[in-house]
Amino acid sequence: MYIKTIILMFASLWLLVVNANANGLDFRFAHITNNDGISQQHITSMMQDDKGLMWIGTKNGLCVYNGYEFKRYFNSPTDRNSLNHNFIRSIFQDSKKQIWIGTERGLCKYLPHIDAFERYNYPQTNVTMFAENSKGKLFCISGYNRLNELNKKRNVFERISTIADSVQIYCLTTDKNNRILIGTDKDLKIFDEKFQHVTEYTRMNAGGQSGGITDAINVVLIDKQNNIAIRSRNFLNH
Repeated sequence: MYIKTIILMFASLWLLVVNANANGLDFRFAHITNNDGISQQHITSMMQDDKGLMWIGTKNGLCVYNGYEFKRYFNSPTDRNSLNHNFIRSIFQDSKKQIWIGTERGLCKYLPHIDAFERYNYPQTNVTMFAENSKGKLFCISGYNRLNELNKKRNVFERISTIADSVQIYCLTTDKNNRILIGTDKDLKIFDEKFQHVTEYTRMNAGGQSGGITDAINVVLIDKQNNIAIRSRNFLNH
């Protein structure tokens, strides 16, 4: 992995717009409101599943949009198979086409055969993101600073205690070597599950020397060659 620093000037968005204009594409957007069936205007997460359906998380319920109409899901105190909470934090579909919903108070899995949800007893705090490696192992972040893994034999999530509570986690992904890359408010952490070891990287200067991180890492991207790019508030590093 080689590292150098460049200033991020919204290049990706600019190139997208230029490319669209060059190809004569005409984008038109329609504003969807509560009158169209969405449960709440504050969108917190969004995911398109393998069938093309849009799963939309809001501060007040989960919506599934087929392009014509919305189906809405809410928490019900008397229904064990409803959502854990109405505040949706994250939505993820894994390699087995299972859909996971992270809420303000725990997570659940969508059960398509009964059009309902299976709740999990742990974690009970907000679940903000998911990631899956090439071996099909599923991970999630809870409480902003806890890394958890699904134990498929027991069908429970278990905490990976190697990651300290003292950090705040902003992003999560996995690479081709099945390592877990975690962007925090202090550094980039790479967790090797096989050896149960965490390597911590501070921001590097052009000479490859550690310069100390001054901003939180909020985006981690990996290309086809397994090169790592990280974005902080003011810089893009790769």
